Amino acid sequence: MSKWRPSGSCIYIIADIHGMFDEFELIMSRILPLRYTGGIEDKLILLGDYIDRRGESHLLIDRLIELKKEYPKQN
Repeated sequence: MSKWRPSGSCIYIIADIHGMFDEFELIMSRILPLRYTGGIEDKLILLGDYIDRRGESHLLIDRLIELKKEYPKQN
């Protein structure tokens, strides 16, 4: 699949991940890297429910920590 993006900034909102690490990584492969150049600034918003249902919750939390380090401007 290709990464098509509009020319303006994008807001990506992801909710209810429930420890589904593989599915989360699939989504991230479609939207990363976030853009910060030429007045274009993408925003990633995660709405919680990170841990639940699956045994991969620890991998998901580690990935969220990595994303925060990689994109420190994200609040």
